[in-house]
Amino acid sequence: MMRRRRSTDHMDELTRRDVLLAGAAFCVPGSVGAMARSPGRLPQRLIPGTNEKLPVIGLGSTKPVRMIASAGTSPLESVLGTLMKYGGTVVDTAPRPADLDAEFGRVLQQPGFGDALWIAAKVNATGQEA
Repeated sequence: MMRRRRSTDHMDELTRRDVLLAGAAFCVPGSVGAMARSPGRLPQRLIPGTNEKLPVIGLGSTKPVRMIASAGTSPLESVLGTLMKYGGTVVDTAPRPADLDAEFGRVLQQPGFGDALWIAAKVNATGQEA
């Protein structure tokens, strides 16, 4: 049996989600003010030693790129489009099969993607090959 809160608890006005979002916002310095100034856009941080800014959140591309084999490039294009819609520009990669990387490269060459995104590439090589 669930216990109902008394109206004097005042906690019925805050949800668990509200508390978690507020806590997460304080983990990223400056994010509360940035989000208040531009709702719906990702907060950005200055790259040290430059005048360029990058969003504090990026996309880990492993799952959408691996889906190319079974679902084609549409899901990846959709994810990249959504990322960019909210101001995202950073796409992180991981070593993966060459055929998937080739498809990923073709998607990035489409108008509006490659020039607008920062691609962080990881190379799975050692020795002189690296």
